[in-house]
Amino acid sequence: MSLRQKILYHQIHWAKITVDVTSGVLSTWLMWTHDFWVGMAVAWVPPVVVSSFMLWQMDFSRQRDSRFGRYFAFHMTHTAEAVRMCGQIAVWIGAWYHSVWAIAVACLIVILGWTYSLPAWRSRALKGVTS
Repeated sequence: MSLRQKILYHQIHWAKITVDVTSGVLSTWLMWTHDFWVGMAVAWVPPVVVSSFMLWQMDFSRQRDSRFGRYFAFHMTHTAEAVRMCGQIAVWIGAWYHSVWAIAVACLIVILGWTYSLPAWRSRALKGVTS
């Protein structure tokens, strides 16, 4: 598996998702308490360390060959990644200003970044396109 494929598929490994979600929640709480630098450290250091280890040590054939992996390969463009990141930044800004509604809307943006192409994917599946 190429490094490019590993970079793509490691994002849907349960360990990476767990670290990303945990770091996101903790960093959002730290932004709420106005602890910016610790919040940014919590947001970035654990995911980068875990990603580096995973890319160096693990094989992601199982993720690639799964149904979710096929969807992810179809869906996860640089635009989708940018939408997810913008959503997370909006979550942090909402937390900084103690705006629960802004956090909720920003979380919807993150969810949109993961799912925006689901209708196109489903229509491809109905037409019998498997890749």
